[in-house]
Amino acid sequence: MSVIWEDPIYRFVVGPHKGNGGAVCGNDGGVWGRSETLDISFEEARACSRIFYHPTTALPFSLSGVSFEVKSISEDETINWITAKSPKYKCGCTLVETGTGYVIGYYDSPITEEENLNATLQLARHVTERGY
Repeated sequence: MSVIWEDPIYRFVVGPHKGNGGAVCGNDGGVWGRSETLDISFEEARACSRIFYHPTTALPFSLSGVSFEVKSISEDETINWITAKSPKYKCGCTLVETGTGYVIGYYDSPITEEENLNATLQLARHVTERGY
């Protein structure tokens, strides 16, 4: 895991009105960087990357052991993003596709889905601008 993504993760998706955790992952499921608050395994990251390739058959997936169900998938042709909610807890996440991978923003109440989506889109722009 690379520390070059640690600062952007904390700057863009961790904090008030942003989220509780985040990660930058490759299409192969490799975790390039993550916050201390999101303990994502290789298997979890790989399952998340598959959602972008088969969005209509998106099954529940897990992050840090918490199960999520896909709530919405973007219709925007320039940026692909997915929002998901936990049926068991008051939390959710946003996944945004980048050039060679994707980023994750994780949030808990009182942070809203919209706040987390905006924060995660900022991290995705940052990662994409650096060629990833």
